[in-house]
Amino acid sequence: MSGLRRQELHLDRAEWHLPGSRTKNKTPHIVPLSGMAVRVVTDALDEAASAGALFPICGVTVSAMISLANKNGQFDIPHWTIHDLRRTALTGMARLGVAPIVLGHVANHRTTTRAGVTLAVYQQYTYGAEKRAALDLWADRLAAIVGGSGADVVPMQARHAG
Repeated sequence: MSGLRRQELHLDRAEWHLPGSRTKNKTPHIVPLSGMAVRVVTDALDEAASAGALFPICGVTVSAMISLANKNGQFDIPHWTIHDLRRTALTGMARLGVAPIVLGHVANHRTTTRAGVTLAVYQQYTYGAEKRAALDLWADRLAAIVGGSGADVVPMQARHAG
């Protein structure tokens, strides 16, 4: 997947529409954008010179940058991947009380959101409002952490295989 694309943005609705061709499970995904995310995207749009991807850095590049910083002594994380950001966000939202079914929809995980006949066949609700509330809640938490108010500092631990 290559970055956020302008044509996928619907800033009037504060949404990012990912087509199925750009998701791992081939299922289209609407990502509600928090006010913070809209501001970041709007700033990027103002600065972008081309109509291509706004954030062309891929997960491999981010992981490589973190690994380099780790080698230079900036972090003490033995192994890190871009999925750790996803894991952190979903874990943080769970700690804030977001229901597991909503977390599954935020992550576009069909195995969680469509498990069993009832959810796969009969229940067609997409949890859009709940996804938006969860992502707004997470944006507020991030703002508190970045702003230095109400942030709990928790030492990062290496993920153990097993």
